[in-house]
Amino acid sequence: MDWIESEDYNKFRNLETGETIYAQSAKRGNVVYATRKTKKRDAMKNAIEGKIFDYPVKGFRNRRMTRVVRTAWSCSSQ
Repeated sequence: MDWIESEDYNKFRNLETGETIYAQSAKRGNVVYATRKTKKRDAMKNAIEGKIFDYPVKGFRNRRMTRVVRTAWSCSSQ
């Protein structure tokens, strides 16, 4: 369980200027992870707000049609 307390960083170096930047890696429980999840949640909330998610199919008692929600986040590989 040591990975929970460890703070891992990605190191980015600009090959032209030599400038180095450190960015905290996204990991469950840290601020970076929470920020990423919040953005995904908000994008999904905005996509479905005011929409009907599913509706009954005429002529069938137990069938329903569902709507596909597409957001920039759902189409990405993250």
